[in-house]
Amino acid sequence: AMAPLSVASITTTRNGLLQRLQDSVDHDFLTRTRARGTFMARSENAISQGGNVDGSAVLVLDIDHFKSVNDQHGHAVGDNALIAFSSAVTSTLRKDDLFGRTGGEEFCVVLPRASAAAARMVAERIRQAVERLEIDAGDGTTLSITVSGGLAVCGSTSKLSFEEMLTRAD
Repeated sequence: AMAPLSVASITTTRNGLLQRLQDSVDHDFLTRTRARGTFMARSENAISQGGNVDGSAVLVLDIDHFKSVNDQHGHAVGDNALIAFSSAVTSTLRKDDLFGRTGGEEFCVVLPRASAAAARMVAERIRQAVERLEIDAGDGTTLSITVSGGLAVCGSTSKLSFEEMLTRAD
């Protein structure tokens, strides 16, 4: 009678551990955005699916002068800035948009079904959301950050790959 219960318990525990492992592979540990490998694979798939009447867009984002944040305030404050930045960007995106961390302070957004005008509006919303951030510097003061970005748009009839769009946006 105990054997089926033991097997069920072990299976449930194993499945939970596998799910946590997959989550740690798929997501950046600090920002909880998609990790580079997962982001790149899903983005290529999203761009290559086609069928987007409006086309697609790729937005490359880079936090301005981020090294100076770490140098002047320490890496803990830099980590807080990355977390706040990621949260601000996520809050501006649609459910189907993809957002990932591609490097230290470098991020990328894929906007499926987005015209050039819609993509520019999203980029501006992100810029404004980041500009409004007030990050606790740990010494009773706050600091602000800004973001620079590049945008590449692929119309519905164009056949650019995700890599080509990423290179153009960068």
